[in-house]
Amino acid sequence: MKKAHLPVYILIKYKVFICFTVIILNSCHSIQQQIVGTWRLSAIIKSNDPYATRSSLVPQKIKSNTIINFKKNGTFTSNGEYCFDGIKREEPSSGKFYIKNYNRTDKIFTLESSKCPGIGSNLHFTLRDKKIELNLPSVTGYQIQIFEKQQ
Repeated sequence: MKKAHLPVYILIKYKVFICFTVIILNSCHSIQQQIVGTWRLSAIIKSNDPYATRSSLVPQKIKSNTIINFKKNGTFTSNGEYCFDGIKREEPSSGKFYIKNYNRTDKIFTLESSKCPGIGSNLHFTLRDKKIELNLPSVTGYQIQIFEKQQ
């Protein structure tokens, strides 16, 4: 009798796993859909305190012409420089954005500039309170650019 119930148990376990996987993949896809569009830099956060929590940091509003355009095909263009490999380029950035497998649950996107592949091109951003928070390299503390979606 126990052998007859084993396949049913495995089948139920398999169905739960498939449903869970589909839900996670759909949520990542819907977040990517929310990101598609044009975003303007509206605030920055700079802190030299490496022990500060993100919730304790207050963004400073700024006026900026820096724009990032995220496209449905997973690419981006920007009139800003998003290449931090030590070489000063004063030209627009472009590349791709995606969620790495190990970042899916945290919904952390990677922004990879095509101008400087490898070290210096992988930046990370999240969607927080309907704003994109782009984390820039910082030796100590935080350096975050906050973008608002344009209509």
